[in-house]
Amino acid sequence: MKYILLPVLAMSWTIVCNAQDPNLGNTNLGIGTSAPSSYFHGGTNRVLEIVNPLTAINSQSHLILSTGSTTAGSVGSVSWMVPNAPGYKGIGYMAAQIGENINGNPYGNLVFATANYQLPEVRMKIAGNGSVGVGSGEPRALFDLTKPVSESIASVLGRLPEGDASGAGTFLGVQNYSTTVLGTTSFALEHRFYGSLNSAIRFHRGGSILGGFISFATNNGSERMRIDETGNVGIGATNTSLYKLTVNGSIGTKKVKVTTMETWADFVFDQSYRLRSIPAIERYTTKRRC
Repeated sequence: MKYILLPVLAMSWTIVCNAQDPNLGNTNLGIGTSAPSSYFHGGTNRVLEIVNPLTAINSQSHLILSTGSTTAGSVGSVSWMVPNAPGYKGIGYMAAQIGENINGNPYGNLVFATANYQLPEVRMKIAGNGSVGVGSGEPRALFDLTKPVSESIASVLGRLPEGDASGAGTFLGVQNYSTTVLGTTSFALEHRFYGSLNSAIRFHRGGSILGGFISFATNNGSERMRIDETGNVGIGATNTSLYKLTVNGSIGTKKVKVTTMETWADFVFDQSYRLRSIPAIERYTTKRRC
């Protein structure tokens, strides 16, 4: 009988189990650490923690299989930590969350969290139906910016290289404003060049949940035209009164067509219409004081 000896590679990492169960059923497993931990996740988890002691900041990652994690609804996560950090140690995590379970068929989300000088917060979620939400809320569309923000650039649809290093850059994006004042801008589709506002399409709030209107701006964000809540159009004018079109300025045109309406008094231009005499008109206006 021949025996084949398999070489055992020397490992600089130490594998430690913190319980006596040979099947690891009640055990946390540590590679490079003798005290594997679930850190801020809490709950009654089972943890595989891997630590690299050779890095200056002692980088670490771990896999959590959860039976009661304080990360809402989490059934498991992969996390990244900086154990030597004096304050918050978490860098980020990716977790699977289980939702309702109907007839044995689970509904689950994937969430992604990052840290901004504090405990990691959820920044993006992929729902079980495939909808993607940026923010911690539930996506209510196929792609949804779920975090409500005011007075900030909510999303950038496209950038150009020229001027992109100046201020907010050169881009076409969606700017969120505020809705606290009636008639003010709620949202705007804005074009900025070298960080400066050029043109925009602005969406204004109305007097209630309805009544909104749209304005159009050019050059330096100055309003040039608006369509009010009744559909009237103002060019160079913000008050259209009762007119469908109000123009504050001169108009150059090659042709204007005036169509007739049944309710208009165009019959006075008909050749068969008998015009009243001047004395008859005088008597009429005197009697009715018009």
